[in-house]
Amino acid sequence: IRGVLPMPLHVVRLILPLARIEARLGDAITSGRANDKRNAATWLSSATGVGIEDTTFTNDRPISETAQAIANWMGWQI
Repeated sequence: IRGVLPMPLHVVRLILPLARIEARLGDAITSGRANDKRNAATWLSSATGVGIEDTTFTNDRPISETAQAIANWMGWQI
């Protein structure tokens, strides 16, 4: 993909244990959330996508803090 895009592409992988992902998705889940849980478990166990990232960030903090950390890494000021 990088070879055909006219702009730089940076890939960030967010890291979070499955138990935390499941907790965030909640107990009273819709069918879509149930699919998300299954997909997360499958992707984590098979390491889907691991290795394509330029960097990783632990996603165990508020969204605004994670976004700020990524923006800082990118050299952006927000």
